[in-house]
Amino acid sequence: MTDPETIAVPDEAEISLLDLLQVIADNLRLLLGGSLLAGLVGLVGLRTARQWDRARYGRTDEQLPPGKVHSTQG
Repeated sequence: MTDPETIAVPDEAEISLLDLLQVIADNLRLLLGGSLLAGLVGLVGLRTARQWDRARYGRTDEQLPPGKVHSTQG
């Protein structure tokens, strides 16, 4: 019977430093890309909400209370 350690860890299974750096770079790219995409979606949503408020109530951004986007009072 063969030794279990040689079956579990063959010689070719070693990871090189270059492979490890590539995995880290890919993960960082995905993390940053996801954050940037979420931020862009949020900005587009905020802009759309402000345009809707202007069209419905005829208000400019300066007339809106701080932190408010939509208002139900005229």
